[in-house]
Amino acid sequence: MSDAIVVDASIALKWIFNEDYSDGARSLLRHTLAQGHELVAPAIFLSEVTNAVFQHERLGLITAKESDLAIASLLANPVEVLSPPTLYGDALELARQHGLRATYDSQYLALAVSLDAEFWTADDRLFDALPRSLGWVRRIADYRVPRALRKTSLLLK
Repeated sequence: MSDAIVVDASIALKWIFNEDYSDGARSLLRHTLAQGHELVAPAIFLSEVTNAVFQHERLGLITAKESDLAIASLLANPVEVLSPPTLYGDALELARQHGLRATYDSQYLALAVSLDAEFWTADDRLFDALPRSLGWVRRIADYRVPRALRKTSLLLK
């Protein structure tokens, strides 16, 4: 397993907004960075998060200024966007293999496979669609703060 950790848009939105499991997502972010691991995502990540932020604004849940701040916050987080040459073909195959409704989510899966990395999501529909044998696919609802970090200042923010 590599040191890279793939995260999807559902995780990033929990960094930005206070939602269920936001504390776990933020802890995952801090723990990953504290351990020197790299956070990665496919190119679709930025589009998905930007659209979700805009939808919050469009629905009147946040202001335009808050949208701008949310996107600035996202861009300040150290998520490296990667698009290996085989990403889209691999995503198509994974969507077929697992009976997914679209290839958007399978791009994250394909990136994790190509990097031999863990993939973290808050998307229960995606998680439930995948076999448990894919032990590298993790759900933020199941995240537990590592013991070594429970008493450190990293968790005080």
